[in-house]
Amino acid sequence: MTSYDTHLNYERLTHTGNRETKLDTLPNRTGDRILSTIKTIAHNLFAYFTSGSEPRIRKVVDHTGITYWDVYDPYTNRSARLTSEKEVIIWLEGRY
Repeated sequence: MTSYDTHLNYERLTHTGNRETKLDTLPNRTGDRILSTIKTIAHNLFAYFTSGSEPRIRKVVDHTGITYWDVYDPYTNRSARLTSEKEVIIWLEGRY
């Protein structure tokens, strides 16, 4: 390879590298939103298909600071909103 060919090859690599670097550093908000949406969907699908018949219990604190528990039994398709851990334990024991 001649020195001129080497120089052209160097210039091509340098310019390509700079262009790629500039593109990589640009904010890609649309891509981030799409990726976030795909991750959320994948998480929800994973949770749906792996949950089986296990009850789901979620502790919630509302905007006034009140704590309650949302419970759901996928086997019976029943849900409830309970106000104490003791109620959750009673609900769980009532399942079996």
